[in-house]
Amino acid sequence: MTGFVSQNLSIETKSGEISTVSISLKSLNSRFFETTCKLPYILSRYETDLVKKLKSHLTRGHAYLIVYINNPNIFKNKILPANNLISNYLTLIKDIKKNHKQVAGEITISDLLNLPNIFVSNEENLDNNIKTQIFNTIEELCLSLNREREREGKNIKKDLLSISKRIKKNILAIEKEFIKSFARHKSDVKKKIELLEANNLESNNINPVNNNNLANFLDKLDIHEEITRFNDHLNNLILVINSLDKKTLGKQIDFILQECNREINTMSAKATNSLISSLAIEVKVEIEKAREQVQNIV
Repeated sequence: MTGFVSQNLSIETKSGEISTVSISLKSLNSRFFETTCKLPYILSRYETDLVKKLKSHLTRGHAYLIVYINNPNIFKNKILPANNLISNYLTLIKDIKKNHKQVAGEITISDLLNLPNIFVSNEENLDNNIKTQIFNTIEELCLSLNREREREGKNIKKDLLSISKRIKKNILAIEKEFIKSFARHKSDVKKKIELLEANNLESNNINPVNNNNLANFLDKLDIHEEITRFNDHLNNLILVINSLDKKTLGKQIDFILQECNREINTMSAKATNSLISSLAIEVKVEIEKAREQVQNIV
């Protein structure tokens, strides 16, 4: 499920320098758990620990964690000259002047300052108190994000129940239309059998009427079993949807919807009634809507 939360906190180093840390956490729909972390260098060594923390709270979805420090230089040690590198530069300059007499002039401090990497500065280790502050804030954001996702989940549950209600209404209409149309087909078949038998008697035909073909014709039109199985799946679906606040059931709902889709496809293939075909299409559309929503459920 989707959601976005953020928080700012103030940190202070041992030297008394203060900086603001901005942390944002966003979750997008995904079939599995994935993470994208954008961290300052001082926190990069803890990325694995942060991913584990996110996974323990968020379970599924694509989580985006962004940590920004407005003054990352507070973690830098004192700047020192790279004496060995400077000595190498000076030695090389002397060699150039010695081997190329046309090169004249003396090197100045401003010349040295223009040379690359003549100063070094290492980042100090992150203070445990600051690390704890940042990790605790990220954990709080995970909990806040889950509350956002739970609110979204309630809306999804409501929508899925509405979809189920519309499907149930259409299946009931299919069943009523099927009973009427099947009764008409059955009556027509009975009349054909009676007519064939009467013709046989009049013509003294000794061959009996073959009822198997007519029975097979009726069997191909019969969707009673499909309707029964669909209603069983639908009732199970509603039970599972009503349990969404108790456990993670996204995949279970998706499997039930697949079974519903299989049954409605069979009904649609057997239907010779335009109204049943039209209602079957509406049911397929509702099933597809439900399957799209299920992608948001853990």
